[in-house]
Amino acid sequence: ARGYGQLLAGTGKFVYENLQGHAKGSYNHSYAYNGDMNIVMMIDLLDYFKNDKDYSLHKTIQSYRGLQDVACYERTINSYISKSGNSLDAIAVKW
Repeated sequence: ARGYGQLLAGTGKFVYENLQGHAKGSYNHSYAYNGDMNIVMMIDLLDYFKNDKDYSLHKTIQSYRGLQDVACYERTINSYISKSGNSLDAIAVKW
């Protein structure tokens, strides 16, 4: 996994070629080390889960994380975002 979004090679390839429309076979996993590119790829992947797949926030987190049980991970996310007075539950309502 590489970069801010911790993208795996297969995920990076899918996003770069399928979601962003670059030519098949053109993805190089070193692209994930480009901070700006990595953030855009991460956002495109989350947008795909939310809008194309119509996933709930919880299902999106599961899919992004690659695990069925993400309760511990969600607690970690909540600990960070609670500092701004927010929670995953509040975000899920808006999701």
